[in-house]
Amino acid sequence: MSRTTLATVTRAEFAKFRTARSYVIGLIVLVVLFIGMGILISGLQNVRVSDHHGGFTASEFDSTAFALIGYFFAQFAGGVIGALFVTSEFATGSIRTTLAAVPRRGLFVIAKAIVVTVIVGIASEIAAFVSFFAGTAIQPRSAFDVVSNKVVDLPIASLSGQGVLRAVLMSGLYVTLLTLLGVGLGLIVRHTAGTISIFVGLIFIVPLISLALPTGWQQGLDKILPSNLGQSMIAISQPANSFSAGPAALLLGAYALGFLLLGYVLTNRRDV
Repeated sequence: MSRTTLATVTRAEFAKFRTARSYVIGLIVLVVLFIGMGILISGLQNVRVSDHHGGFTASEFDSTAFALIGYFFAQFAGGVIGALFVTSEFATGSIRTTLAAVPRRGLFVIAKAIVVTVIVGIASEIAAFVSFFAGTAIQPRSAFDVVSNKVVDLPIASLSGQGVLRAVLMSGLYVTLLTLLGVGLGLIVRHTAGTISIFVGLIFIVPLISLALPTGWQQGLDKILPSNLGQSMIAISQPANSFSAGPAALLLGAYALGFLLLGYVLTNRRDV
């Protein structure tokens, strides 16, 4: 690499992603989870509404949420991709070669972020739209409602519905931002298992721990947790004690940017 410009470093990082089997497999898993779980949960609604003794009420039926539920599972695949994209170089020692070729470490961090944003962002958005269309296509159209005690038509979502297009776009954005967060964590921790453990703890374990806190503390913490920010971004109706979709997306983006900046500072200060 004769000139270490952002363009040349980014091309090199794209080549790494494209040629490494673990990254490609991780991306495939992300897409399969996103689409597959959306189809599975949507399809299971047919079984649910067919049980007349199950206490089904039409007001509980959220067509968009069922179709996009795969984002919850895809976020973990995204975190793993982000972590591996950084930590695998530290594990193999190839990071020495990379940083010798790219002495300006800021370019290295920015290039990593660009590659993840473009590849995972495109894949996540495609998966979100496929999941939405496939999920809503197989959802039940009517069901026996125990409240009205009669068969009622179910509200199947369409992109023209209020907030639906935003929810689909935000579900892909959420997965992308969490992947970037994984990149930042990888730069900070530099160890694959440790990075993934912290990522899972932040997304899954911390919300459980918050249940043991006093109510006031719990509500304050829950409002800013990444997983709850994702729910706010994707929900058609704003959940209680939460930000609206726009501020939630901005705050989650700030999380990702903050971890990336801290990762850059530590990468710049540490000897490899």
